[in-house]
Amino acid sequence: MNVWRRLARPRVVPLTADTPDGAYVELTGITHALPNVETIVPPICGQECVVARVRFDLQGQGRGTQKTQFERFHNRPFVVESGPLRVIVDSAHIELHVVTRTEASTTELCVPTGARVTVRGTLMRDGATRPDEVVGFRDSPPVFTLVGSQDRPVIISRSR
Repeated sequence: MNVWRRLARPRVVPLTADTPDGAYVELTGITHALPNVETIVPPICGQECVVARVRFDLQGQGRGTQKTQFERFHNRPFVVESGPLRVIVDSAHIELHVVTRTEASTTELCVPTGARVTVRGTLMRDGATRPDEVVGFRDSPPVFTLVGSQDRPVIISRSR
């Protein structure tokens, strides 16, 4: 591997309650949909998913017609829960390293709710949640969010 490429890769740090803002972290846990956030049910998987990429390849009728391809990418914020830590994954830039399912002219990559996944991304710490009762800002727990960019997307892979 090229030495410059190795140096450019971010150092992965395990996520703990004390991990600083901006660190590139890894977390393994169970996915959950956020309340009031719409999920998708892809055609092959048939389960509620928090992230799904579905591609359709359609061959036109008759001689000389071109193949039509279109893709649907469903990505909404979701939660990964690992023991006492709950992390929101909210990124427009996601790389999926999950099982590819193909059936006829449909190909899909999906992350179902309740799946065990490993997620890597840049940690963004929010000061506190909005509690139902009035408490001091130091008493409320921090909110962890994993975000990504075009250069450093959030990477989601299935874990066993």
